[in-house]
Amino acid sequence: MDTSSSSSSDDECVIEFVSRLGRTRKPRIFRKRADNLIEWDKNAFYNRFRLIKRCVNIVLDLIAFKIESPTNRNHAVTSSQMILCTIRFLASGCMLITAEDFAGIHKTTAGKYIWKFCRQ
Repeated sequence: MDTSSSSSSDDECVIEFVSRLGRTRKPRIFRKRADNLIEWDKNAFYNRFRLIKRCVNIVLDLIAFKIESPTNRNHAVTSSQMILCTIRFLASGCMLITAEDFAGIHKTTAGKYIWKFCRQ
């Protein structure tokens, strides 16, 4: 049994672990997300979402508990942001990247939440 090779690999693992400890992490960037229910007046809101605010609030009351994030860690997307991103995507027939730009979230996140909302 050759113990020198296993000892050598253990040493390499320890050296790699110690070298990782000294690295500083890249700072996390959190984008500010607009609250579209508050930001737009009723006409501007209707032009962007093709629904009135009252209808969106009714939908939000009906399914918010089903789609909300279980945690608020890492600035989780709120139920109203998910719903408005989905409604914007469906109302305009836009691509995910434009829904992402409008909602202030990444396009993979937008796609995940649009799918989650449409399944309900």
